[in-house]
Amino acid sequence: MQRLKRVLKWWPLPLGVVLVAAGVVFVPKWLPTRASEPTDLTQIFTAQRGNLVAAITPTGEVYAPRQVDLSFDVNKIELIELNVVPGQKVKAGDVLARIDPTDLERAVIQAEADLTVAQDNLEKAQNPYTELDLTQARVAVKQAEVALEEAKEKLEEVQNPASELDLTQARLSVTQAKVALEEAKENLEEVRNPASELDLAEARLAVDQAKTKLEEAKENLAKVKAGPTEAELASAEAALATSQENYEKLLAGPDPKDVEQAKLRLDQAKNSLWSAQLNRDATCGSVAHGAAPKSSCDTANVQVLNAEISVRLAEISYQQAQASPSEAEIANAAAQVQQAKEKLEELRNSPDALALAQAEAQVSQAEYELAKAQEVLAELEAGPDPLEVAQAETQVSQAGYELAKAQEALAELEAGPDPLEVAQAEAQVAQAEYELAKAKDNLAEIEAGPDPKEVETAKAKVISAQAALEKAQAALEAATMVAPFDGTVISVGAEVGDLVSSNTIIVTLADLTNLRVRAFVDETDISKVELGQEVEITFDAFPGKRFWGEVLEVPLQGTLSQNILIYEVPISLEGAEDVPLKPGMTANLTIIVGRREDVLLVPALAVQQGEEGYVVMVQDTPEGPAVATPVEVGLSDGIYTEIVSGLIEGDRVVVEYQASEQQIRGFGGGIIPGAGRMIKP
Repeated sequence: MQRLKRVLKWWPLPLGVVLVAAGVVFVPKWLPTRASEPTDLTQIFTAQRGNLVAAITPTGEVYAPRQVDLSFDVNKIELIELNVVPGQKVKAGDVLARIDPTDLERAVIQAEADLTVAQDNLEKAQNPYTELDLTQARVAVKQAEVALEEAKEKLEEVQNPASELDLTQARLSVTQAKVALEEAKENLEEVRNPASELDLAEARLAVDQAKTKLEEAKENLAKVKAGPTEAELASAEAALATSQENYEKLLAGPDPKDVEQAKLRLDQAKNSLWSAQLNRDATCGSVAHGAAPKSSCDTANVQVLNAEISVRLAEISYQQAQASPSEAEIANAAAQVQQAKEKLEELRNSPDALALAQAEAQVSQAEYELAKAQEVLAELEAGPDPLEVAQAETQVSQAGYELAKAQEALAELEAGPDPLEVAQAEAQVAQAEYELAKAKDNLAEIEAGPDPKEVETAKAKVISAQAALEKAQAALEAATMVAPFDGTVISVGAEVGDLVSSNTIIVTLADLTNLRVRAFVDETDISKVELGQEVEITFDAFPGKRFWGEVLEVPLQGTLSQNILIYEVPISLEGAEDVPLKPGMTANLTIIVGRREDVLLVPALAVQQGEEGYVVMVQDTPEGPAVATPVEVGLSDGIYTEIVSGLIEGDRVVVEYQASEQQIRGFGGGIIPGAGRMIKP
């Protein structure tokens, strides 16, 4: 940078020089003074043209723009390696220090695990339900709807337990129980008196019939021995014709009439099954409500089972009627034809030994039947059996119990609904409605798909976990401290073995090849500072040396220090490459805030502040009065002030002073207020 060269035209100031040399302090007339009995002093100056340079002179300090305090962003981890000492020069990337990485490695592992969990949770949030979940939810809704309908039906039954049909059935059950009791009593009476005249007569009749049958068997034996009659031959011939007809029918295939009859029997069996099922449901329902004995439900179930068997048999018969005869059936029919032929032939050639044996067997059977009938007659004539009497008495007791039970059930039906059962049924309906609503909500939630808020939350957690992992990885990488740039170690703040934290400065590193000066400018002067202004720099540590720089930045924010707002202004430093400057050294600064050439100048003490602006006292002649003349001022260096308008070159300007007699007598040291510094090239 070209050095500043200034040319300042100094005016002769005989009075000022004398007074300054005498140590008199001059105070403008319009400023207050503490001295008593002031004395007026007057000096005449001529307005002339010249050059003017204005400056401010703040203090400053040297600093390195590239300076950094290096620390580990950890909490109490042991420093295991330190490779530098103060004053050591390092290159960018050099390892300066290391801390124990064990905890940081564990933190990375934990962060990786947390990221995996967050990613799994995000996957679940994005795909919370499967097709199976959807199907199960729909099935659950259907089941809940069925359960609700059943609960409502149950409530309806409990609220109206005694329908006309139920009352009728209950009354019928009472009537049937009464009839059964009467029958049991009659049976008991019969068992107690088994041998009535009628029974004896019937037993005697059975004996007579057995005798008659024996006589007939004997006569048949005699006939067999005598050979077949014409009637027997005719019967055998008819049997042969029948078997022959059946054989021909099988050869002809299924008979439509037989199929129709089988179909009719199947329909009848199904109707019977349906009727048995209705009866079972009604009976078992009554049992469930306590309106009928459990045995009646078991009986109804047996009837349904028998009806189902009948339906199955009818289905088999129907299938058989529709089916064409198998070869085995045709062969069997042919065999029956052959047997009928052989039997007819036997009759024609009888008597044979087989027929004779059968006739003899019939005689033996008739003799057995006669003996049995005679034994029954003997038992009747002997009187009642004690065991049968006991059994009959038991039947009477059972019938009485069934009657009482039926009467109790009828009384319950006639009494109306049970409040407790109604309350329980209503609670079941409410529970079923709740379960249905819950199932529908669950189905709606599944059909709606993933919850956007949950997905966003899961994504945020993944991002957070990723950031935590990156932070943990960065912290692990930062366990090795490296130099961020070429520089010099200014200080070292820890030793190997120390437990260091984020507030522990391990190394302070600075680039001393590019130093600057930080000027401390107070708020009264900061408005004069502008970017690029020239600055003269000197150091008390290096007397006689001058350096130059320029303003690099005008800060917008200041710092309050001792009730004064101070602005830190960065200034470049040139020509100090060979000077051993250190950061923190104090600098003396002169910032050139303005420059004017060939402008009209008057002493700064001549300019006064009037009510309507600045004025200067002008005296046209030595004998004439001083007249206040309004002026427009420009730049001022504290000694001289630029007059932009209001005066012309050569005007006589009056400067009036006031000095105390004490100051004049004592010649107290001081300077003229507002005096500035002269900058020499």
